Amino acid sequence: EGGPNVDGTPGNDLTTQSLLFNTFAAVNSVITSTALNGLLNAPVTLEAKNTITVQNTATVISGASSLTLKAGGDISIAGNITASGGISLLANDAGGTPTGTGKVVLTANLNAGSNTLNISGAGTHSIGGDLSAGILTVTGNLTLAGAGARRVSLSSDSTISSVIDGAVGLTKAGIGT
Repeated sequence: EGGPNVDGTPGNDLTTQSLLFNTFAAVNSVITSTALNGLLNAPVTLEAKNTITVQNTATVISGASSLTLKAGGDISIAGNITASGGISLLANDAGGTPTGTGKVVLTANLNAGSNTLNISGAGTHSIGGDLSAGILTVTGNLTLAGAGARRVSLSSDSTISSVIDGAVGLTKAGIGT
């Protein structure tokens, strides 16, 4: 947490609830989990022309509002995220520079509270963490990754029509199919 930001100094590039596609279009941007937590009292939208990587940090990302991540390429998440207002992960988004294969790669847990967890992209998503939401929507196929069974906890009706495969088990808790 706290590598160089747009101007090359240690710190954070997120100062408001949104960082949109053209804000820092030609550079890599650093967004700290501490800054993100401070803003998740209202909906937060982060967009990237290419990829978004959420690193595993000592500070868990958590807030009462919604979090939307949009990328033209992949979205990789290695740190646990709780956004009780809902989570949307939109890889291969047309607002960025779509790769045609953009996917979500998850090695951490996501918790959207009783709201919607939306995972979308053109490639096969890799799910290596547990998912918890009221409703789960998935566009694209899923591969279950990592060690141990993945747990999907749903508190409302959900239907997953994607292909789900992988070498680990899947435990569904709650209602939905």
